[in-house]
Amino acid sequence: VELSPTLSNLKKHVEGTDPEVKGWAIGNSPQLAHAHNSHAVPRAVGDGIEAPATLQPSLPPATREKPFIL
Repeated sequence: VELSPTLSNLKKHVEGTDPEVKGWAIGNSPQLAHAHNSHAVPRAVGDGIEAPATLQPSLPPATREKPFIL
């Protein structure tokens, strides 16, 4: 399976980290969030499920010195 550049960069960035850090990296990737949300059921968008007003990357303390940039 050939990965997209976004997933290849993510995989390289989190290599050797624990599952929690991998989860933080995935959760703070705007590209992955957009792809995930594009598959949402349209009625879910209007049922009070709101996205945050701004996307502020949040990293666990151990990874703050090594931010993930796609």
